[in-house]
Amino acid sequence: MVRDIGELEEELYKRLPYHYDRGRVQNNERDAMTKYIYKTHTRDELVERTKHLAQQYPTYNKRDLFNYAANRRYNFWSAQGAEHIFVSHQRVEAEQDRYHQSIDFWIDGMPFDHKTSVLPKWRGKDLAYAQSHRSELIDRLYTHQSQQQRLHMRSRIFVLVAAEDGAHWRLKADLTSLQYHITQYLDEFAVESLYSFSHQWEQVYSDIIWYAPDHT
Repeated sequence: MVRDIGELEEELYKRLPYHYDRGRVQNNERDAMTKYIYKTHTRDELVERTKHLAQQYPTYNKRDLFNYAANRRYNFWSAQGAEHIFVSHQRVEAEQDRYHQSIDFWIDGMPFDHKTSVLPKWRGKDLAYAQSHRSELIDRLYTHQSQQQRLHMRSRIFVLVAAEDGAHWRLKADLTSLQYHITQYLDEFAVESLYSFSHQWEQVYSDIIWYAPDHT
């Protein structure tokens, strides 16, 4: 649980000086091995616990294990920070079931999951195209979502970050700026502005909150 956005942001920034290697594609086996990241609050803890993991699995590449754990921890806690920002707004109520697979919070009584992610690779399409083709991008985000754990076709708010130099991942640490954009979005939230589509006789609602500082 996030207690202080400032402290979490400071911790996330500790990841930025190091090379970001996407490494292996996410899979359930390595997720289970590195589940300690959910309760690892400092980088020092991460280093120590991953050293212990490497000792348990001597046949695994140590650098590969560390990159996998470090990336998971960074992405998880950035998303937790964004979720905390959402539920701190007066129009948002947190979902009481912390383990719910498709609901993180309720905006004006409507249930939503949320996903903080980077601008997806989209052959032949740039940021300008992505921002001006919201429905097409949302369809793509649902179609190409991770096949692990939280795979679903329920209502979702996407928080997408995009940097001019292509190092989109670095912007996930900037919780102060994310807070500004998320709060502004929630202040102006309107159901009629959401993108909507039907899936298995259920109506799904979605939208995108952008943080692209070099493109505004």
